[in-house]
Amino acid sequence: MQGILVLDNLTLGTGQEEMKAFAHVVGDLLGATGKPPEMGGIPYELGVAGFGMGLVAETYLQSSRHSKPAPSDLAGVRVAVQGFDITGSALVNYLVHKGATVVAVTDDWGGVQDPKGLDISKMLKHSRAPNERQSLAHFRGPARLHPEDIVKTDCDVLALTGAGGLVKEQSAPSVRAKCVVEGPGCPVSPVAEQLLKSRGYVVHPDPADPEVIKAFENGSFKEFERHSRVGMVTKEGFLKRVKELRDMGAKYVFLKTGAYRPADLARAVKFSSLAREKKYIPEIAVAGGFAFEDQVFKGLAIGAPYFKLVGMARGPLAAAMVGKTLGRKMKEGQVPVYVKRFGTTPEEIFVTAPELAAELGPKFKDVPTGAFGLYTYLERIAQGLRQLMCGSRKFALKHMTRDDLVALTREAAEISGLRYVIDADADEVERILKD
Repeated sequence: MQGILVLDNLTLGTGQEEMKAFAHVVGDLLGATGKPPEMGGIPYELGVAGFGMGLVAETYLQSSRHSKPAPSDLAGVRVAVQGFDITGSALVNYLVHKGATVVAVTDDWGGVQDPKGLDISKMLKHSRAPNERQSLAHFRGPARLHPEDIVKTDCDVLALTGAGGLVKEQSAPSVRAKCVVEGPGCPVSPVAEQLLKSRGYVVHPDPADPEVIKAFENGSFKEFERHSRVGMVTKEGFLKRVKELRDMGAKYVFLKTGAYRPADLARAVKFSSLAREKKYIPEIAVAGGFAFEDQVFKGLAIGAPYFKLVGMARGPLAAAMVGKTLGRKMKEGQVPVYVKRFGTTPEEIFVTAPELAAELGPKFKDVPTGAFGLYTYLERIAQGLRQLMCGSRKFALKHMTRDDLVALTREAAEISGLRYVIDADADEVERILKD
């Protein structure tokens, strides 16, 4: 694996095809996440928000004290899922893989139910339906279910992944599930949160707290949030989870280790090295505040030879936003004066336009200016990184070492273990001059 810049991840408005195009333009398959499976990406059905919702439901069922605690494999747990798009289908696949029984599924146009369990394999062709004709409304076999009636389903878990507003003051009393899991963009109304809380549901922040109610009414916050738990790493749990992901088809398993103590990071590295017969130090990605090429260079060098990736988020997002804003200003004929000196069209303003035009041919005219901004920014980072590496006489990332860096102060040298700038190469210089 080579050290490269990594696009943070998928966001609203982007999918596998957009990431495929991005990787193609960049010229490196590792330059984007969320690619289609044929390019080495993790299939949608293994991820997206549905995977996270499944983990939330699983964690709650295994840790709560309700009358029917779930076994570790979710066998016997009955689930109803509202929404059968990318998130809903991902969640259904995850729960079925864990042994749960899906008893009801709905989309925007219709739904089906079966207390004995639905045959999900036959339903998948109706997932992510773009219209009513291809939706669950035309799936034959199980009993029909109106989309709004799924809240009444007798089940252990009710997962909301479709349009929001389904669980509100009027419908909350009809909820029969022991656990309600909300997906992104599918909030339960505040009054319904209070009703669910009164019936023993776990809701954060506490919607019955007078101070919370007052803060919500005053506009201090707009919706109730749920924060995931911080896990405690155990060897058995770690290796079990990795095996599950491998069995589900994941080729690469990335560890998110941002909010953990050093001892937990050490365990993650150690457990990762046990995942193969021959122990090894796993490749490490670093992230957090990287915006320019010198920071990328230092990030890769200071952790060499183990740091292989640099993750970026806000820098590329800001570049795409600036590009999109400039595109809007061009259409309005209001290009800012500090930009107008370069021109008034994308071909004149973005220095990478000729390169992209040659690469994309007729498709070039369809490239949004946000993509111009993102690509130009990453090209600037890449070119700057090449120049810094050239100056260090390191013509491939595998040759980078900690010796490519120096500390500007004695204190920094003591803390980092890097050489103080005045002492850099001092011994070698003295030896050369004496010979």
